[in-house]
Amino acid sequence: MTVPVQLPEMAYVTDHKQEINGYQARLSLIRITVALQQYSDAPTDGLQFRVYRLVSNLCYIQDLAYAKESRRTTKNILALLNLTFVFYLDYKKVGYISKFMQS
Repeated sequence: MTVPVQLPEMAYVTDHKQEINGYQARLSLIRITVALQQYSDAPTDGLQFRVYRLVSNLCYIQDLAYAKESRRTTKNILALLNLTFVFYLDYKKVGYISKFMQS
């Protein structure tokens, strides 16, 4: 996917390894979300904002998925349902735009 976004070096935690564990993948997701936070004020119909929201929602989804039992309330389960739906819509839109940009 070609997205006009430059990530700082701190976003990469893998050091070009062939395999990473779950902790490194989650840490990388959080660092990428922080790095993309500059696009949170971008126009909401733009690709950069959609990529930011896509990664941000994924970060929040993984936070709820790994939450302790005390945080698993009906409110958070409903939020998880809504987040996954918005993630799906953004994923479709970003995927369509990136396919269009490649052709």
